[in-house]
This record gives sequence, structure tokens and C-alpha cells, in this order.
Amino acid sequence: MLELPWTEKQVDGLNQWQAASWTESYTCEERSRHPLDPGILVARTDGWHCPVEGCTYVQKWALVVTAHPEWWMYQDPNKTGAISGA
Repeated sequence: MLELPWTEKQVDGLNQWQAASWTESYTCEERSRHPLDPGILVARTDGWHCPVEGCTYVQKWALVVTAHPEWWMYQDPNKTGAISGA
């Protein structure tokens, strides 16, 4: 697990992960309070924050590989989920 506080470089890698169309995004654990918005979390140096107005959810963990600024290099090109080169 990635420990807080996160560096700006890690935050950038995490937000790139969230923006990728083929990854599973980190989402708000309180999305039942805003069911029309999945609450795709936004990384900051102090953790993941839910962008939904009025939601104060903050997640304080992330998987290390998802913070690596070049995480996409480690993904199996066949998208089987296997990680290579890590």
C-alpha cells in the first residue's frame, strides 16, 4: 500500500490511472448517498477525495502500482491482468 502523504508525482500517476479507459477506477465508498454519480475519486497529496458536491469521503490508501507515473508500461498487452516487468 502507498503511504500518505503522496508526492505530486504519485498524485499525477494516480490521476492518470483514474483517467485511463481500461482501468478499474477508485470510487467513493459512500456512493449510496449519491447514486447518480459513481464518485470517481481524485488524488491529492493527502489522499483520494470524492468530487461529488457535499460528499466529504476521503480514502487514504492506494495500490503502489497505480501511483507509478508509467504504470501502463507494466500492464500485459493482452489485458489479462498479469503485471510484467515490475
